[in-house]
Amino acid sequence: MKKIIFLLIPILITISITEFFLYLIKPNFIKSDKTLGWKLKENFNHTYEQKNLLGEKYKVLFSTNNLGMRNFVTNTNKNIEVNIFVFGDSFTSDPYASNDKMWYSQIARMIYEIIGKNTSINSIGAGGYGNLQQLI
Repeated sequence: MKKIIFLLIPILITISITEFFLYLIKPNFIKSDKTLGWKLKENFNHTYEQKNLLGEKYKVLFSTNNLGMRNFVTNTNKNIEVNIFVFGDSFTSDPYASNDKMWYSQIARMIYEIIGKNTSINSIGAGGYGNLQQLI
């Protein structure tokens, strides 16, 4: 029994140290939620370093507002004329593209270019969300 305890202690210490350094290097943008299970953290801002399929590094600015939503506005110097709310899952929230490069940001840019109305898009959701979580 003592041998097992002495084997487990270094393993637990190693896991704890690894978790701590991973938290510093790549903080989690998700938090627990009693109703949904998990959701995006509020007022979260972090620049992640990602790699594409060719192994080339690129930076991703991932940010949320005070409600835990990713946001994009086509022109921050003008009044917002169109507000769009997007529900989603990992395609809407995961940190592989900056807020200004997400699919919904491209839609906002198209609205701004075609109609000329300043557009704001707020997206909510998290990786692994299903229809029930999106509905709630």
